[in-house]
Amino acid sequence: MDNGEILTINNTNTAEDGKYLVLPSGELHIRDVGPEDGYKSYQCRTKHRLTGETRLSATKGRLVITEPVGRVSPKFTSGDKSRAFDANGGDSITLLCPAQAFPAPAFRASRKSA
Repeated sequence: MDNGEILTINNTNTAEDGKYLVLPSGELHIRDVGPEDGYKSYQCRTKHRLTGETRLSATKGRLVITEPVGRVSPKFTSGDKSRAFDANGGDSITLLCPAQAFPAPAFRASRKSA
């Protein structure tokens, strides 16, 4: 982050209530984005599990926050319209619903029997 500030996020931590979450894909999810999150530099550092070798991404990302103008209908940010998941009985799964809207959308899950 800027001004020498470093934010370390453990990608094995899956706490649902944390502000920052690194997804298995490597994407950074920031919850409840506010002005304090904007205009900072975000950079990825990886660590090899066996050798301990670390690498820093060559580029940095910068979050620019804009205020919404009027209402915006929910839009899915992923191109996936439907997807099938396999799970064994007793397994836990997480289904992501990457949608954006203003005001923030409400989410509801439902189940259809095959």
